[in-house]
Amino acid sequence: MTRQAKDANGEASPCSGRVKSKRSTTLILFALRAVGADTELTVTESGFDQIPLERRADAFKANDGGWAHQLTNIQKHLALRV
Repeated sequence: MTRQAKDANGEASPCSGRVKSKRSTTLILFALRAVGADTELTVTESGFDQIPLERRADAFKANDGGWAHQLTNIQKHLALRV
C-alpha cells in the first residue's frame, strides 16, 4: 500500500503504509469509486489469517468496532461539507 506524503520541503513523496510491529498486523485497503455524482468508499481489511488463533477473534472484534466508528466519523465529516 502506498500513499502520498509531503517531505520537509512540501514535496509529495510516496511512503509505505506498513506498520513495523513484532505482532501480526492486518492490511487495510481504501478504494474510492465514482457512482454517478457520488463517491463510494470501500474499506477492506485482510490478514486476519496471519494473527495467531488465540488472538484472532478479539482482533477481529476490536477492529470491526473501530472501523464502524471511523466510518461514522467520515460520514459525519462529509455531511458537513455538502
